[in-house]
Amino acid sequence: HFDIATLVELDPGGAESARSINVGLSPGDGAYPEPYWYVTPWPWPADQVPTLSVGHWHTAGFSAAVLPASNPQSDMPERFLEESFWASLKLLQG
Repeated sequence: HFDIATLVELDPGGAESARSINVGLSPGDGAYPEPYWYVTPWPWPADQVPTLSVGHWHTAGFSAAVLPASNPQSDMPERFLEESFWASLKLLQG
């Protein structure tokens, strides 16, 4: 499938070794049959992830904060992206 995404690199180096946060929108896939927003910290933090007020942490098959598009509140994507990005940044900074 084709995602619309951006990668925020926190360190210099290759994608497999540098810390980064991937933020995107998927049209749907095997995990979610509908479009969804996602935020993925890399590497996946070993610590327990914080509870999100919007969306949830998905860990089966891939690890990311996820917000399905079926949520009816129009401000949800903006709130989700902001909250999950800053949570990811905090997790990666230790």
